[in-house]
Amino acid sequence: MYKKLAMYTKILILRLVLSFSSDMKTLNQTLSKLREQYGYTQEELARMLNISRVTLATIESGKRPVSKEELIQYSDIFDIPVDAIKQ
Repeated sequence: MYKKLAMYTKILILRLVLSFSSDMKTLNQTLSKLREQYGYTQEELARMLNISRVTLATIESGKRPVSKEELIQYSDIFDIPVDAIKQ
């Protein structure tokens, strides 16, 4: 039962984030919204991605593009397909 509930929760969060991303202009803003929706600070997520908080901030602000490897890591952390993040 808990696995099913966790799956539904992830789907709801993904739908919420994707509804925001239709209004957004960049992948970087989508990544920032995902982090916020999952309740991670920049410091926490940066640690999971093995990058500095400053690097994560530059990604989220659009000053630095996210690499393919980082995009795959985001996908793994948030348990969502890469294609869903890129929409």
